[in-house]
Amino acid sequence: MKEEAKVNDGHHAYSPSKLEIFERCPCFEQDPDDPNKPNEAAEAGTRQHLALETGDLTKLQDKWERDHVLEGQMIEQALEQEFPNAKVVKELHVVGPFNHGSSDFNLLDFDAGIAVVLDWKFGAVEVTYVDRNLQLWNYALNVLSMYPEINTVIAMIFQPKVDSVPQRTEITRDMIPEIITRIEKVITNREDPNRKATPDGKACGYCNQKAKCEPWQKTGAIALNEEYGFTLPLNYLTCIDVPADQLAARYQAYAFLEEMGKLGKKGVTTRREDIFAITGEEAPGLTYVSRKGNLSCVNPVEALEAAKGVKMATILKDCVTVKASKLVKAMNEANGMPAEDIANELIERGVFKRGDDIHYVMARGKKKDAAIQQLKEAN
Repeated sequence: MKEEAKVNDGHHAYSPSKLEIFERCPCFEQDPDDPNKPNEAAEAGTRQHLALETGDLTKLQDKWERDHVLEGQMIEQALEQEFPNAKVVKELHVVGPFNHGSSDFNLLDFDAGIAVVLDWKFGAVEVTYVDRNLQLWNYALNVLSMYPEINTVIAMIFQPKVDSVPQRTEITRDMIPEIITRIEKVITNREDPNRKATPDGKACGYCNQKAKCEPWQKTGAIALNEEYGFTLPLNYLTCIDVPADQLAARYQAYAFLEEMGKLGKKGVTTRREDIFAITGEEAPGLTYVSRKGNLSCVNPVEALEAAKGVKMATILKDCVTVKASKLVKAMNEANGMPAEDIANELIERGVFKRGDDIHYVMARGKKKDAAIQQLKEAN
């Protein structure tokens, strides 16, 4: 038997989805929607939710949206076959001791004492796994509160951009005290006038308090490039005096270095100038390695004179083809004078010239060019 249940009476201040993000950071404040810059990902998710709710796929805009909805429909059909005696309720309004909200797809089998609560997640940022996901725990608590006949809630999340298989766990009545304690703690922390921010990658990206959030600016704990799988160490960034709206580009530099560390064991170096070209910003908090510019021979006659007594004289007739560093090394071996002093003396005499110093950040990996290109496209 199918039943459509829709109640739209506004979002609760502590709705299940808000509790999940308040647990990550009690100081979270949602960025206001900008009508001039619509969030395409959110709009796509809304279209897909509506298509699964109504069965109307005509408003989906591309193959990927349609494919994900078709996958969702197959999951729904499989669940209906698994629980043939259950009542099907889409957008079930669930009310509990703390809040109310609507869960996407639900099955209620009162005879078996089982409910299925399935939440669709069409974003690319991986959510907390279902066995610890507070939003799903909250839905389960509300279902158990509403229906005394239900003893077990099968909580599920399907996130097709992350995993082709839905996540699934069981939440039973004996877990109610743990769920209540967890929710009470989140609300208590949120309502504490002296609450402290706890920067978190999945919360900070959507929060409008970053410009005045001292913990976030001190630690740089958020990776704005999470969609690429970057997880930045807390000590990478010290940006207390940097306006929050300038930090995104800097994170690309750190994300790039992080990615280099994942690509292989072979050490490579990355020019600071390359990072600046990608981000348009200097990357604070990094220790750069500077290398003196390359030496080149510009006066072959003087080079031959300097090489007297050194066995390299015979090969210096075409000085331009000989690496100046080799001549310095040979002279060092011949007279014991420090190589740096030899180079500086020959530069002063106009025999050598040195190119610009090069600034590096050490990184590890084999696919530097590909990573740089990816970041350029992202920027």
